[in-house]
Amino acid sequence: MGTLTVVLVDADGLRAADKLTGRSDPYVELSCGGRTRRSRTVKRSLAPKWGERFGFSGRLPELAATRLRLHVLDEDVMGR
Repeated sequence: MGTLTVVLVDADGLRAADKLTGRSDPYVELSCGGRTRRSRTVKRSLAPKWGERFGFSGRLPELAATRLRLHVLDEDVMGR
């Protein structure tokens, strides 16, 4: 067994999802090996800084061969 550790630092140059404010409320969904983790939401930013650490555990051969997917999404009251 092993753990894949992912450090989510920041993003830059995101598109504005809220046309009224010209900003977004971004968060990230990280998926690996059938497991999904979610970052915190950074309010009103196009260059969010997270500084978060995520762990995905499993067997080392499978972890090494599995894709890590990151999806940057916008959180708002109407959905994402």
